[in-house]
Amino acid sequence: MFAAFVLLLFNKYIVTYNKGDANMATSEARKRATAKYKAKHPEAAKAYQARSYARRYINKFADNEGLDELEELIKVRRKELNKQ
Repeated sequence: MFAAFVLLLFNKYIVTYNKGDANMATSEARKRATAKYKAKHPEAAKAYQARSYARRYINKFADNEGLDELEELIKVRRKELNKQ
């Protein structure tokens, strides 16, 4: 089966994630490496997970009202960041 590879950039590290067969087991080495990265970079891991949740909400669950609310929140946040 063809496995697509997606490169994800975490700070200075490039991690290759295999999006292969859903039944494909994750190796113990990959599990340890992931746990080590999350322990060493907790804020980056939290940010990645939050981004992932946001994308999933937008792509699978959001209706027009939800998207309008997110657009407004993004505008407010951009203004806050630009003031800094």
